[in-house]
Amino acid sequence: MFDRLTGGNKVLPKDDETQPPYDFGKLLTKMSSTQRNENSHHLDRSLDAKLHIQSAANSTVKTIIPSITDTIVNVDANTLKISGFFGQSQGAITLDGNILTPVSWSESTIVVEKPEATSGKLVVRSLGADSPAGYLFSQTYDYKGLGLELTPPGAALPIAGQQAFSVAVTNGEKPAGSSFKWTLTGNGKINGGNVVSGQTTSVNYKASNSPGVDTLKVQLISNGTAIAEKITSIVVGGESSIEFTLSGNWDSSKTPPNGHYVYTDGQGARFSPNPGLDAVTCSYDIGQTDQTIGVLITAMVVPGSELVNGQSFNHFHTGDPGDTFVAGMYQITLATNQGDPDNSNSSQYAIGNAGTMTIVSVTTLTDGSKYIQYTFTATNGIGGTITGSGACKVIKFN
Repeated sequence: MFDRLTGGNKVLPKDDETQPPYDFGKLLTKMSSTQRNENSHHLDRSLDAKLHIQSAANSTVKTIIPSITDTIVNVDANTLKISGFFGQSQGAITLDGNILTPVSWSESTIVVEKPEATSGKLVVRSLGADSPAGYLFSQTYDYKGLGLELTPPGAALPIAGQQAFSVAVTNGEKPAGSSFKWTLTGNGKINGGNVVSGQTTSVNYKASNSPGVDTLKVQLISNGTAIAEKITSIVVGGESSIEFTLSGNWDSSKTPPNGHYVYTDGQGARFSPNPGLDAVTCSYDIGQTDQTIGVLITAMVVPGSELVNGQSFNHFHTGDPGDTFVAGMYQITLATNQGDPDNSNSSQYAIGNAGTMTIVSVTTLTDGSKYIQYTFTATNGIGGTITGSGACKVIKFN
């Protein structure tokens, strides 16, 4: 009896799976349906007696220690709801030992601010009744929040361009009866509108005829509550913008953390660093104080030549001193601190040793400058990959 009330599940006959601590009703049901080995009686009775449990008047306490039975995230409210039986006296709620901030507490429901971690060991401390022994610990509950992944994770598109987006549930399973809600904020459309709801795991985005940045959000809805969401930016032509994903194995001392990055503060230029060679550069993530460049894409061309649609740069510059720039070469340079490239601890490094940059489109603007859109990829030979797309207005100097 006490083994099940404390969630031990160590006394025979054991449950097939580890359970939260039994409440009193479940305990009686289990004992009344489990037969003794030595006679025909069930565990809730002996030859002369029968087990009876009665709670104090008006009591809602159903377990002898705090018990967590379920958790659910509300992304709109930025909270985590913990269901179970906890008693009236509030104690600390921890996830992997880190104390969570409570919003509300009742005997059967606790609401805390949503933790940054998406998984971990959740423990509730509470006091079911007055006792000199101090707070009681709940069993350890394996918390695992749901995650969503968008493919692609973002996009930079020409005016009136189109892109299909799909979503998948990660870090868990989609609850039965749940649905997706897609919301677009901006000038574009998804499936011809701004909101798409239902079981569909993909939408078709179409950009407007004007430049800008749209925001696409997809939420997983269960019982009227958004329990997971993913948000991405879609950059539409006219912006000097870039979006890229850094993944795999990189030297963390020379690259920023893996992730998806989007910037819309780009500047472009064409100049001649050496006789017989022109450099086309697109700079992004530019520091506010010292104008330090966080992202630099450089392509080398023959002086006097024009950039054209479909043009590729396949010769990659590694940044090594012995690697000489020649026409047809390109290079990716990143600051280690993408959030603050001006930071004194941030450094710039050329990354990768192989890759391709392709010009998607070239538009001549009224001031004679060129608006280019491109895609790029690079690898480092040990599992590191960077892929992305960008656009910038290229102004010619010297």
